[in-house]
Amino acid sequence: MKIIAAYKSSGREEPGRLNTMIWPDSAMIRSGKPLFVRDDTPCRIIPGIAAAVKSVGKTIRPKFASRYYDEVAPICFILPLNVAREIEKESDPKACDIVADYSIICGDFVPKETLEENIDLTLTSSTPSGETLINETLNFPNWEATLAEAISAASRLNTLKTGDILATIAPFSIEARRDTLLRATFGDAAPLIENKIK
Repeated sequence: MKIIAAYKSSGREEPGRLNTMIWPDSAMIRSGKPLFVRDDTPCRIIPGIAAAVKSVGKTIRPKFASRYYDEVAPICFILPLNVAREIEKESDPKACDIVADYSIICGDFVPKETLEENIDLTLTSSTPSGETLINETLNFPNWEATLAEAISAASRLNTLKTGDILATIAPFSIEARRDTLLRATFGDAAPLIENKIK
């Protein structure tokens, strides 16, 4: 199983085309587990929407992408500050800078048909005393078309297999602060990500 995130890259042969970053399954933890941020560098959280791949596919056209997943979840990539800045500038980070064990939080999956055409992904971060440090709502308009483009981009160079996680990410990041509780929800639903950052 692998995790693939698609992001806009102005360094490609076609400006604005999606490029991809890939992690092994050892990089992922699920909701409810503590996440220990790196000591050697400041880290940022880049949120996104993930699909659980249900069948094998290669060079998938966007119009067929919806056949390859039934469930989606919020996902958070914990990346070094320099990598987050590269992604925000639509530049391509080096693979050696992104891959680390337990650097991706994958939330609980929900059936895609239960979601509206536009998803509001709400991220909150709070201290043990209950003080809210971050309260951001990100809108993913027409998220199915965005995921379709991401699936197509990922499958150009990689065979997607059952169990893979494919994500589209936001073009900005928030600070990953120690001793906080990170939550992510779709709209007003119950939290699908709830992890202590240590």
